[in-house]
Amino acid sequence: MESAKIKPRLTPHQARPKIEKYCSYQERSQWQVRKKLMDYGLSAVDADMMLVDLLRDNFINEERFTRAFVFGKFKTKGWGKKKIQQGLKAVGVNEKLIQKVLLELPAEDYSDKLETIAKKKWRLIKGPTLYERQVKLQRFLLGRGYDMDAVVSIAKQISASSTDE
Repeated sequence: MESAKIKPRLTPHQARPKIEKYCSYQERSQWQVRKKLMDYGLSAVDADMMLVDLLRDNFINEERFTRAFVFGKFKTKGWGKKKIQQGLKAVGVNEKLIQKVLLELPAEDYSDKLETIAKKKWRLIKGPTLYERQVKLQRFLLGRGYDMDAVVSIAKQISASSTDE
């Protein structure tokens, strides 16, 4: 039986340059950084002290992380607000901050993205009836994190326009 590889425990002095590099590579939440520090073998007290230093030195900024996450997931992956919100909650971001940044998403861009994704998916969906295709589209868009009202509306609009062709 193989034993698990034991990671060497780092001192706070050894962990500092590693965690600074980790934070510099891309935006991170406080929860992600704290978890990484604990993985390095630091005590909770040492990890918290280092977090305070990283916040002070602007290596971590929760609002900056949240903004990067929201706009990144929206623009590149086409996620809706609900899926973005779940992703941020999973990494310990405050609900008020999530709502504040989500309000910064331009409503027109949001509806345009939903329409673009829906039209692209509609062309790929197969089904014996228009209704079944519409349900598959709705399920897909809900999985992407868009709200029910917008999903039902765009699915009806797209299916109606496909019968006109």
